[in-house]
Amino acid sequence: MDDHIVGFYETLRARYPDFPPYDHDSPWMSAPLDVGVDHVSMCMSFCQRSEPALQLIDELAQRHELTIYDPQEEEVTRPADTRTPLDPAMLALIDGLRL
Repeated sequence: MDDHIVGFYETLRARYPDFPPYDHDSPWMSAPLDVGVDHVSMCMSFCQRSEPALQLIDELAQRHELTIYDPQEEEVTRPADTRTPLDPAMLALIDGLRL
């Protein structure tokens, strides 16, 4: 499995586990997440608790040089795309989740 995928998935699930017991703020509609050699596929709830997860996913994809495909919006975001800088609290959270 690609190291970029592994790093992304492990950091993401450190904050939002995809195996029981689930946190009350879990954004997942379907778990465990579908992880393959070249992808991590996620079905997320459509509510406020998904916003922090989406920010984390965006930042982790950027850090691990991964492309995001959103089939609902038919949108592709590549690592080099311009993004809004993250809140310093979100960056501190990500750094705290590093293994």
